[in-house]
Amino acid sequence: AFSAAQHAGSLGPARIFAKRVDLAGARRLLDVGGGSGAYAHALLRRNPGLRATILDFPETVETARRYSTEAGLADRVEHVAGNAITTAWPVGQDAVLMSYVWSAVGGDDIAILARRAFASLNPGGLVLVHDFMVDDAH
Repeated sequence: AFSAAQHAGSLGPARIFAKRVDLAGARRLLDVGGGSGAYAHALLRRNPGLRATILDFPETVETARRYSTEAGLADRVEHVAGNAITTAWPVGQDAVLMSYVWSAVGGDDIAILARRAFASLNPGGLVLVHDFMVDDAH
């Protein structure tokens, strides 16, 4: 029920996000903490030449696979089960998306995620951070 609610609530914002992000020419997207895949799916629909890898916790992967199949995008989405801090990220990415990930980890982990994102990119690649950000006073 939680995953279904999260997915349903993400579909509209994901479509708006995909309209605002220019991934023309991009071939590989890594969606870190991609959950159900709503954001990756929206970006795939807007960019027919794009393929995505969703990296998320093992207990999320089966649900994400189901949503990719239901969206008719299973042939363009790979899934990596793991922890974004400790699991190896695929390299050769044209874009790395972290949606609502930075607000879920501590400051030291944000630095790790940023380094990992840039290390996984092709030259000229794009890091996309979509999140709530607060100042030191919260």
